[in-house]
Amino acid sequence: MSLATGVLLILVFVTIEAFFSGSEIAMVSANRLALQSRSAEGHAGSTLALALLEREDRLISTCLIGTNLAVISGTTLAALLVAAVGISEVWVLAYIPFTVIFGEALPKTVLEHHATKLAPFLAPILRVAQAVFLPLLVLSSVWTTVLRRIAQTDDGGLTRQDIVDLLEEEDAAIDPEDQAMIRRVFRLNEIDVEDAMTPLVEVTAVPETATLDDAVERALAGCHSRLPVFRERIDNIVGLLHIRNLLFDTPAATGLEPATVASYMDPVTFVPETKPADAMLHEMRSRRDHFAVVVDEYGGSVGIVTIEDLLEEIV
Repeated sequence: MSLATGVLLILVFVTIEAFFSGSEIAMVSANRLALQSRSAEGHAGSTLALALLEREDRLISTCLIGTNLAVISGTTLAALLVAAVGISEVWVLAYIPFTVIFGEALPKTVLEHHATKLAPFLAPILRVAQAVFLPLLVLSSVWTTVLRRIAQTDDGGLTRQDIVDLLEEEDAAIDPEDQAMIRRVFRLNEIDVEDAMTPLVEVTAVPETATLDDAVERALAGCHSRLPVFRERIDNIVGLLHIRNLLFDTPAATGLEPATVASYMDPVTFVPETKPADAMLHEMRSRRDHFAVVVDEYGGSVGIVTIEDLLEEIV
């Protein structure tokens, strides 16, 4: 293999690594509300992107497999090329910062900033990659399942039932209020988001055509810091309006022409009503997103859930 061919192949592997590492961050960072809107308009790429995101763990596994295969192949080729040329193997180390910058950091930064635009175009390639990597994905899934079962085996530690039994003891040295809170923490694992949400009939929301002054007035009347925004029907929530962002930007404050809330609303997260409450709490804390719209099996909004709703189930 000539030097030029070897260098060209290394660049190919770095490009593949860049694609998969960048695709991973682009897909998970894409605005799902925008993808849903484009999918409703018949955009096939957006529809496929949403389908891939429904099994996010498998999507991430696909990207990781592609990234790792490219890294291993590129590093091995770099080592063989150095040996063939006859220079010091220390030069292989130069490949590491090169692949970190151009195969990881740079593509992730670029694709994250254009995630929503690129996701529909990345989705078809990732679908093909899933088919190609299917044996490895199955092997990875089996291995993960085995490890989880091993981790769940009895190692002599306290189980959930052990703690419940301790709470039931008459001489338990735990304050009754603390006992009740511990039981409610455990109960969070047994209820769904539907049990903790605020039903849609009790939600104060505004249409996307409402003016900012109307939205602020409605929020202040109900002492709300944020309002869901709906399109045509209240069961079609399309965004979230943070009132604090409008207090100094309303037409009354600026003297400008009235604007509608559609220009100021933020995207919202949609979650199924059957999602476990403890998983929802963990997800909200991880994303630092304290609001989600609860939807039924047909995709219609049935309520909202906030991190405050979930914490109330505990305290």
